[in-house]
Amino acid sequence: MTENKGQQQADQNLTFPSTPMKPLVAAAALAEAGWPESQWATGVAVGQAESSLNIGARNQTGGNDAVGWLQINKKSHADLFKGMETGYEWLDPVENAKLGLSVYKAAGNSWSPWEAYTGADGRGADGPWTKYQSEGQSAAAQLKNNLAGKSKADQTKYLKSLTDPWKTVAGTEYLGIAEKSVGQAIGDTGVTAAQTAAGAGAAVASTVSDMVKEFAAFSDFFQALLLPSTWLRIGSGIVGIGLIIGGMVALGKEASA
Repeated sequence: MTENKGQQQADQNLTFPSTPMKPLVAAAALAEAGWPESQWATGVAVGQAESSLNIGARNQTGGNDAVGWLQINKKSHADLFKGMETGYEWLDPVENAKLGLSVYKAAGNSWSPWEAYTGADGRGADGPWTKYQSEGQSAAAQLKNNLAGKSKADQTKYLKSLTDPWKTVAGTEYLGIAEKSVGQAIGDTGVTAAQTAAGAGAAVASTVSDMVKEFAAFSDFFQALLLPSTWLRIGSGIVGIGLIIGGMVALGKEASA
């Protein structure tokens, strides 16, 4: 689903974390997302120009809402964000690269949607990305060399060894954003901390209970708790509590007006 008004309002005062990747990790994210090998170098360079490869980058100036290290515009490409479970999947560098690939393909396999690429001539010859072109080429060459001679399975394993730690970082940062959202809901509604804690605790307990059932088929439930996606779900539940509280208060104000 797309962001509702409650989530948009909660986002307004959030400070998204600044976590830059190394160029090799960015190249691996592109490869894992399915970008053609010929575009890895350009992708890294565009990402450098757009966000300094910062997975938490968000630009909401001038009516824009560009997110992630490839700065995907949520308003221009709203259809790509439909169906997202949390609305913050763009923090995951591979998921952000997948969004970017959809934009690239929709433009006829072109980087034209990225201002950091187009430049004054509109064709990329003098765009800001050119300042990082050699860096992108170096990262792409290193990745190609490291993948050479490996089986498909080993290539996948290697790419994940580079990107999986950043999925964990993205999950941790999403939980931090969730905590801020709940804090804002408390301040806006006047609900006591004890009430919110009790509600959040119940939501987390319910989520954990559901996870126990889902992972019952596995031999080790605690291994599942180490997955970033598990903590993303818990964070999503906490955010939901904050948004529900905000919505109830807004409805109360309309009724009393």
